[in-house]
Amino acid sequence: MVMETFSLGTLSLLFANLARGAERVAIAAHFGADEFVLRNWFHVLSHVRNLCAHHSRLWNRRLVIKFRQVANKHKSFLTTTDRMYAVAVVLYELLKKIAPGTGWHMRLQNLLTKHPVTPLAPMGFPASWRNESFWGFQAIKVPPTPSPTPNQPTLPATASS
Repeated sequence: MVMETFSLGTLSLLFANLARGAERVAIAAHFGADEFVLRNWFHVLSHVRNLCAHHSRLWNRRLVIKFRQVANKHKSFLTTTDRMYAVAVVLYELLKKIAPGTGWHMRLQNLLTKHPVTPLAPMGFPASWRNESFWGFQAIKVPPTPSPTPNQPTLPATASS
């Protein structure tokens, strides 16, 4: 429970300073990464959090502290590891483990859809990022809007003034 009060920077340092061994390996395995990959992920996310906290430009930034390694399962669609898209991939990967059923990826998609003039390429997003199975958008079926049935009352049209 005390871990919930730690800042991301504190968690990053705590994990980095754990002696190499069973604990570090077990924690990393829980997140589907090896201990060196997870250590790097925590460090980068702490850096990104600090950029945000200090109101730094992030959307088209090339990260100085970048993901040096990605899990093998991400290599097919993650072509750059120093842009915002890589941050989104890692965040969603961790969130799927921390909060199964999270809707964060849908909120991200909705945000980017809501602002279509925002160029995604400078953030490292591939043109077809929504089609990657990693995001799970293909599995989501949006039901069609039902049309009113003959027995279902409809709202009367209002006259415009």
